[in-house]
Amino acid sequence: MNEGLSRDEAIQVAIKHCIEVNVLRDFLKENYEEVANMLNIQYDKEEEFQAIREEVTEEVTEKVTEEVTEDNIGKTISILRNFAIDDDLIAEQIKEEFKLSNEEVHQFL
Repeated sequence: MNEGLSRDEAIQVAIKHCIEVNVLRDFLKENYEEVANMLNIQYDKEEEFQAIREEVTEEVTEKVTEEVTEDNIGKTISILRNFAIDDDLIAEQIKEEFKLSNEEVHQFL
């Protein structure tokens, strides 16, 4: 990226350069905005992984909420830990789903 250009500006310059040197000229002329928008989206792998962790956490805790037993809570914690989910997030979900106090949750962790 050229110094002084924002990410958006650098993308626009790159697309215009490709058009000028006949690289995908017709496609880029027709789809300029869409290509620029797609290139401008920043992919944050860790953010996506965290969203997946949270989704898995919610799904697993929902499935075992029917019977609140120590065994179910222990299994839930074990499954969530297998997905490398942080104990703080696990505690938060267990507390919410099983309606437990902080002290009760930490007995299981």
